[in-house]
Amino acid sequence: MPANYTARGTAATVLTTELNSLTSGSVSALSAAQDNDTAGTRDLYAQVEIYLAAQGTNRAAGAYVAIYLVPELDGTNYGATTDECLDNYFVGSASLDDGALAARYLIIDRVRLPVGDFKVALKNNTGQTLASSGNTVKLRSYTVEDAT
Repeated sequence: MPANYTARGTAATVLTTELNSLTSGSVSALSAAQDNDTAGTRDLYAQVEIYLAAQGTNRAAGAYVAIYLVPELDGTNYGATTDECLDNYFVGSASLDDGALAARYLIIDRVRLPVGDFKVALKNNTGQTLASSGNTVKLRSYTVEDAT
């Protein structure tokens, strides 16, 4: 019998002002810690919704944004987010239409969540600075239910 996937609650906004005026090639500040360690929150997967407000200049060819989930091991120390270390935490990217500046919703599904708490970061690779407000990243976690 196939497994069932169950969404747990509503989507939670994890990045907002961290994305304001984020220049191309830059990584946002890390989100607050996301709890995936407490009973009832130990989910395996998430859907990530990225909303980019209209940009002031057309996006470059090959434009995309990337999402990173930075884990912790002991509840205190999170992984380093320098350019050299960040790829260790890459979980997905979403392409954008080049030559456009319109607002866009982007969804990345089946993102594997780390065990324990984690923080979220976004890298802007659109070729342009993000809008000064209105950008968000949301997570909606889910798990596999026993279908028996």
